[in-house]
Amino acid sequence: MAINSAHAWAIFISGQGSNMSALMDLRDECPMRLVVVSRPGTYGELRARRSGIPVKILDKEVNWLELVQELKNMGVTHIFLAGFMKIIPPEFLKAWGRPILNIHPSLLPKYPGLNSIEKAYNDGEAIGVTVHQVTPEVDGGAIVLQQCVYKPDTLKDYSLDEAEFTVHTAEYQLVRRAMRRASCWT
Repeated sequence: MAINSAHAWAIFISGQGSNMSALMDLRDECPMRLVVVSRPGTYGELRARRSGIPVKILDKEVNWLELVQELKNMGVTHIFLAGFMKIIPPEFLKAWGRPILNIHPSLLPKYPGLNSIEKAYNDGEAIGVTVHQVTPEVDGGAIVLQQCVYKPDTLKDYSLDEAEFTVHTAEYQLVRRAMRRASCWT
C-alpha cells in the first residue's frame, strides 16, 4: 500500500512500547512522525529512538495546549495511545479536534481503567481487547474495534499469566487493524 503523505501519526507510550512496535510494522503505510513518552528511560523510548522515529519526553507538568501545537506543526494528523498511562485532559481533546485512538485490554464498557485483565479473570468474565476513541471519560469513548480472546467457559483452562500474554498478543493485531482503518479518516 502506498504512503498517504497527508496522514502522519504520533504514538503516545509510557512503558515498554510493545504495542508501538506492532504499529511500527505499518510505517510504510502509516508514517510516524513522533513518539511521545510520558516516562523517560523506558524500553519503549529506546525502541523508538533505534527505529529513527523522533521522540518527545513529556515534562512532569505537561503543557497540553503547547503539545497540540507542536504535533500540528510537525504535520501529525492522527494519534494512537499505545500503553499511555496518563489521562488526556479535555482541553487537549478539544484543541486537537480529531479522534484519538486508545488500546485497552478489556471488552469495554466492562473493566475500564487499570488491572482490567485481572479483574475480568477473577470475575470469570470474557476477556478481550478494545480500540476506542478517547474522550474525557476514561475508557468511555466510541468503540472502533473489539476482539474477544477468552470466553468465560474457557478461562478455567488458563492461568492469569497465560491470559495476560494472549491478550497482549491480540492487542498487537488489533492496533494494526485500527491504525489502517483510522488512516482513512480525513
